[in-house]
Amino acid sequence: MIINTAIYIGYLYFVRPYEEDKQNKLSLLNEFFVLIIAFCLIGFCSDNLSSESQESLGWFLIVWINLIAAFNMGIAVYQTIKETYKLLRDICRAKAKVGSDQEIIDGETEQKCNPPNGNSKDLTVIDIDDDVGLKKDNGD
Repeated sequence: MIINTAIYIGYLYFVRPYEEDKQNKLSLLNEFFVLIIAFCLIGFCSDNLSSESQESLGWFLIVWINLIAAFNMGIAVYQTIKETYKLLRDICRAKAKVGSDQEIIDGETEQKCNPPNGNSKDLTVIDIDDDVGLKKDNGD
Protein backbone atom coordinates (compact mmCIF):
# COMPACT_ATOMS: atom_id res chain seq x y z
CA MET A 1 0.00 0.00 0.00
CA ILE A 2 2.83 2.39 0.82
CA ILE A 3 4.61 1.70 -2.45
CA ASN A 4 1.39 2.10 -4.48
CA THR A 5 0.60 5.38 -2.74
CA ALA A 6 4.14 6.68 -3.29
CA ILE A 7 3.92 5.80 -7.00
CA TYR A 8 0.55 7.50 -7.30
CA ILE A 9 1.91 10.61 -5.57
CA GLY A 10 4.72 10.71 -8.12
CA TYR A 11 2.18 10.33 -10.92
CA LEU A 12 0.05 13.17 -9.55
CA TYR A 13 3.10 15.39 -9.10
CA PHE A 14 4.69 14.87 -12.51
CA VAL A 15 1.77 14.10 -14.85
CA ARG A 16 -0.90 16.37 -13.33
CA PRO A 17 -3.84 14.40 -14.77
CA TYR A 18 -6.58 16.91 -13.90
CA GLU A 19 -7.30 20.03 -15.92
CA GLU A 20 -7.60 22.31 -12.89
CA ASP A 21 -4.49 22.96 -10.84
CA LYS A 22 -6.59 23.06 -7.66
CA GLN A 23 -7.81 19.52 -8.28
CA ASN A 24 -4.24 18.29 -8.81
CA LYS A 25 -3.09 19.90 -5.56
CA LEU A 26 -6.06 18.54 -3.61
CA SER A 27 -5.47 15.01 -4.93
CA LEU A 28 -1.79 15.25 -4.08
CA LEU A 29 -2.59 16.42 -0.55
CA ASN A 30 -5.12 13.63 -0.07
CA GLU A 31 -2.58 11.05 -1.20
CA PHE A 32 -0.08 12.39 1.35
CA PHE A 33 -2.78 11.92 3.99
CA VAL A 34 -3.29 8.34 2.80
CA LEU A 35 0.48 7.77 2.98
CA ILE A 36 0.49 8.91 6.61
CA ILE A 37 -2.36 6.51 7.35
CA ALA A 38 -0.48 3.68 5.62
CA PHE A 39 2.58 4.29 7.81
CA CYS A 40 0.39 4.29 10.91
CA LEU A 41 -1.11 0.95 9.90
CA ILE A 42 2.35 -0.60 10.23
CA GLY A 43 2.01 0.07 13.96
CA PHE A 44 -0.80 -2.44 14.19
CA CYS A 45 1.43 -5.16 12.72
CA SER A 46 4.15 -4.64 15.31
CA ASP A 47 4.27 -6.93 18.32
CA ASN A 48 6.38 -4.36 20.18
CA LEU A 49 3.44 -2.01 20.82
CA SER A 50 1.35 -2.47 23.91
CA SER A 51 -2.41 -2.72 23.63
CA GLU A 52 -2.70 0.81 25.04
CA SER A 53 -0.38 2.17 22.33
CA GLN A 54 -2.35 0.34 19.65
CA GLU A 55 -5.57 1.76 21.05
CA SER A 56 -4.10 5.28 21.00
CA LEU A 57 -2.91 4.74 17.44
CA GLY A 58 -6.39 3.54 16.49
CA TRP A 59 -7.97 6.68 17.94
CA PHE A 60 -5.39 8.80 16.12
CA LEU A 61 -6.36 7.13 12.85
CA ILE A 62 -10.07 7.68 13.51
CA VAL A 63 -9.51 11.37 14.25
CA TRP A 64 -7.12 11.78 11.29
CA ILE A 65 -9.57 10.19 8.82
CA ASN A 66 -12.42 12.35 10.12
CA LEU A 67 -10.29 15.48 9.77
CA ILE A 68 -9.46 14.53 6.17
CA ALA A 69 -13.14 13.94 5.42
CA ALA A 70 -14.11 17.26 7.05
CA PHE A 71 -11.38 19.07 5.10
CA ASN A 72 -12.58 17.63 1.78
CA MET A 73 -16.22 18.35 2.59
CA GLY A 74 -15.31 21.90 3.58
CA ILE A 75 -13.59 22.45 0.25
CA ALA A 76 -16.56 21.01 -1.64
CA VAL A 77 -19.04 23.22 0.25
CA TYR A 78 -16.84 26.29 -0.27
CA GLN A 79 -16.58 25.65 -4.02
CA THR A 80 -20.33 25.07 -4.29
CA ILE A 81 -21.12 28.30 -2.45
CA LYS A 82 -18.59 30.20 -4.57
CA GLU A 83 -20.05 28.89 -7.86
CA THR A 84 -23.61 29.56 -6.68
CA TYR A 85 -22.66 33.11 -5.72
CA LYS A 86 -21.11 33.72 -9.14
CA LEU A 87 -24.18 32.33 -10.91
CA LEU A 88 -26.59 34.45 -8.85
CA ARG A 89 -24.41 37.51 -9.36
CA ASP A 90 -24.42 36.99 -13.13
CA ILE A 91 -28.18 36.48 -13.17
CA CYS A 92 -28.74 39.66 -11.13
CA ARG A 93 -26.43 41.66 -13.41
CA ALA A 94 -28.22 40.31 -16.48
CA LYS A 95 -31.62 41.21 -15.03
CA ALA A 96 -30.41 44.68 -14.10
CA LYS A 97 -29.03 45.23 -17.59
CA VAL A 98 -32.21 44.00 -19.25
CA GLY A 99 -34.28 46.06 -16.82
CA SER A 100 -32.53 49.26 -17.90
CA ASP A 101 -32.84 48.25 -21.58
CA GLN A 102 -36.50 47.42 -21.06
CA GLU A 103 -37.26 50.90 -19.76
CA ILE A 104 -35.88 52.38 -22.97
CA ILE A 105 -37.91 49.94 -25.05
CA ASP A 106 -41.04 50.71 -23.03
CA GLY A 107 -40.68 54.40 -23.77
CA GLU A 108 -40.31 53.83 -27.52
CA THR A 109 -42.81 51.06 -28.12
CA GLU A 110 -45.49 51.45 -25.53
CA GLN A 111 -48.14 49.57 -27.52
CA LYS A 112 -46.02 46.43 -27.92
CA CYS A 113 -45.10 46.28 -24.22
CA ASN A 114 -48.65 46.82 -22.97
CA PRO A 115 -50.94 44.47 -24.91
CA PRO A 116 -54.72 44.94 -24.76
CA ASN A 117 -55.21 42.19 -22.16
CA GLY A 118 -53.30 44.31 -19.61
CA ASN A 119 -50.36 41.92 -19.13
CA SER A 120 -47.01 43.63 -19.40
CA LYS A 121 -44.04 41.93 -21.06
CA ASP A 122 -42.21 39.55 -18.71
CA LEU A 123 -38.49 38.89 -18.81
CA THR A 124 -37.23 35.51 -17.68
CA VAL A 125 -33.64 34.33 -17.22
CA ILE A 126 -32.75 30.95 -18.68
CA ASP A 127 -29.55 28.92 -18.54
CA ILE A 128 -28.09 28.04 -21.95
CA ASP A 129 -24.94 25.89 -21.91
CA ASP A 130 -23.69 27.39 -18.64
CA ASP A 131 -24.08 30.92 -20.06
CA VAL A 132 -26.79 33.17 -18.78
CA GLY A 133 -29.19 34.03 -21.57
CA LEU A 134 -32.23 36.24 -21.63
CA LYS A 135 -35.54 35.31 -23.13
CA LYS A 136 -38.30 37.82 -23.74
CA ASP A 137 -41.77 36.41 -23.24
CA ASN A 138 -44.38 38.34 -25.22
CA GLY A 139 -47.27 36.92 -23.20
CA ASP A 140 -48.42 34.64 -26.08
